[in-house]
Amino acid sequence: MQWLILLGVGLICTLIARVVLIASAFRISWGWGLGVFLPFGPFLFRRKYPDDARRAMPFQLVALPCFLIYLFAGPGVALPQLPWATPEEESALTASESAKGFAIEHPKTNKKASLAGRRIANTRELERLAAQDKELKRRKRDLLRSDTEGNAQYERDLGDYEEALALANAEKEELASTRH
Repeated sequence: MQWLILLGVGLICTLIARVVLIASAFRISWGWGLGVFLPFGPFLFRRKYPDDARRAMPFQLVALPCFLIYLFAGPGVALPQLPWATPEEESALTASESAKGFAIEHPKTNKKASLAGRRIANTRELERLAAQDKELKRRKRDLLRSDTEGNAQYERDLGDYEEALALANAEKEELASTRH
């Protein structure tokens, strides 16, 4: 919240500085008043009439640190997770998952290699789910009862976790029953 206030102060100071600059330009002439709306117009006005443009300077000097502090210490930009697989995950791909041959041809698969790849992938998924279980337990411990939005998000994440765990366990049982 404090970052939004800081950003708001910077925007208000920038707006005031621009209004003061436009008013100064219109005091000089109508041409300069309209000229500051063009690209490079404010720059040219400041170069030609530095004393008249100086009235906007205090507001610009207040806005600059507000924007810089917001940019470097603020909440930042949340980048989405990239869906690229790690080299270990790529090597676990089975022959049936990779495209070979033409559309009519059926790729020859090595059942033992395919089964081993599925077992490796299942083991990794169960390890990931174990880590996610620990994280969910930690979140539940730290969650306040009055935080309704946080509780709702926790319930959604818990449902996703339970669904993924059920699928991973079903895959594990299927792999255990297939002993070739």
